[in-house]
Amino acid sequence: MDNLEQIERIIGRLIVRNNVAVPDLRYLKNLKIINNSESEEPGLLIENNTNFKNTGMVSLEKVINKVKPTTPKAEEEKTGAEEIFTTSESSTLQTTTENLQTGTGMPHKKTSDPLAMRKKIAKQLLDSVFKELDEEQKKRQLSQAKDAKIIWLVAIILLLCVLAAIIGILSAIWYKKRTDRMMGKGGEWSRSHNPEKVSLICTKSVSKVASRVLDARAARA
Repeated sequence: MDNLEQIERIIGRLIVRNNVAVPDLRYLKNLKIINNSESEEPGLLIENNTNFKNTGMVSLEKVINKVKPTTPKAEEEKTGAEEIFTTSESSTLQTTTENLQTGTGMPHKKTSDPLAMRKKIAKQLLDSVFKELDEEQKKRQLSQAKDAKIIWLVAIILLLCVLAAIIGILSAIWYKKRTDRMMGKGGEWSRSHNPEKVSLICTKSVSKVASRVLDARAARA
């Protein structure tokens, strides 16, 4: 028994019944919590024991009973929220040193106020609903923000395309006017840059150069 003195928590029930061999429970001096979630029965039972001087569980702080729902299946939909609350919240909580030192009976249970329990259930349900609404609103805002970004991006691309088209049209008009001006100004540019005239001038120049070369060779001969 002395090897159990390091125990701080018992998950389940602690039952000491009809015991005559062990005078006390001093080896559980570091026990703080008894947590019984598998039954509707109390987590701590001390009865029909003799020769108990004291329990020795001086560190015991709480005994917790989590009650399982036992309603019929037909009633589950009506009382589901209350059953969930009962399953997760209902507990037996007390300091038991005085009761156990007397060696009599089971721990005293503190029962919850039904009205307070209903209010707490309603508050939990409302909090859950508001939380879901907040999450939906956040998702909607994110979706709207993404849609707005896409719309702005498409608008910018279309604006750039329109600007590029306008620049192209203006460039074409400017180039056409410049060409018309240069080719139609008094006919000078047209005549001086006539391809046939340029070709004739080049031919005459080549002929003159060739005749001069032939004359020079004839004079030397």
